[in-house]
Amino acid sequence: CLSIGSIMNNDDTDSFLRKHLILYFLFIIALNLYQGGLVIDNPPRFLYEYGDETVTYSQGITSLFMIAALSSMTLMLQRDNNLFKEAVSFFLVLVFISLSFLGAARGDFVFGFIIIFFVLLFRKFKYIIVAGLFLCGMFMFLNLSIDDLMDSFLLFRRLELVTTGDFGLRDVLTQQSLMLIYESPGCLLFGCGFGYFQKFYGYEYGMYPHNIYLEFIITFGLPIALVTMLLLVIGIKRVIKINGFSNLITIIGLYVIMIGLKSGSLIGFMTVGYLAYFTTNGVLSFVDPHIQPSRSDVAMKLD
Repeated sequence: CLSIGSIMNNDDTDSFLRKHLILYFLFIIALNLYQGGLVIDNPPRFLYEYGDETVTYSQGITSLFMIAALSSMTLMLQRDNNLFKEAVSFFLVLVFISLSFLGAARGDFVFGFIIIFFVLLFRKFKYIIVAGLFLCGMFMFLNLSIDDLMDSFLLFRRLELVTTGDFGLRDVLTQQSLMLIYESPGCLLFGCGFGYFQKFYGYEYGMYPHNIYLEFIITFGLPIALVTMLLLVIGIKRVIKINGFSNLITIIGLYVIMIGLKSGSLIGFMTVGYLAYFTTNGVLSFVDPHIQPSRSDVAMKLD
């Protein structure tokens, strides 16, 4: 429904998604608790694969609950909110961020966290302070050390691996994508079509470049890729100016595009929807350059 929403983004669609997605995510939590997929222990953990406790992290769980956190954040930013609604929405943000954290997928968590941090930093700074005080108080109360955190939570250990050069094969796939472009100049100029990366290296279909921008160059060629990326950036700027950061579809779109840097595929349903959405808005920037800022952002500035 988020992909469809990216096509028909308007106030009614956005409001519908905000209200019903939160209920859906709460239902998912209840279902996981009931089925034993979410284990309340010390520390709490997910069983990522039913009947298989050897799987240690899940991109699906991490991104699902990060989308839930982003959805809750947009609730905080609505201009008709009172303090109680803001507080409840902020509580949901913390809950969903925590569940996303337990999913332990590095990029999916970090990109979403960056969006939430900077939006709240410039729109609701007081909640950054509240969250910081809460975390400090929790660490002091539980007498937690850095070693305790590293031992208890997989995401910290997986982030530490980045310092040793472990990028989960993303660096290898990036190097191979660049090597393909170097060895096949025709791909650089005109593109070689979908799936050429896998064909070139003899990989299974699921072993794609894991970077939508490199995959775009390999598929369509650099000239089309540059034009598309330019329209993408212009479109993102236009959409944010029109809708502001309180628009759920816009925020989720930014998240999907950012994830595309490390694991996106051109044929991913959400990726295709949001690429089309933002690039179309990039074209509209030249057709109809006179746009007004969002009412929510104007209201926040007046506050």
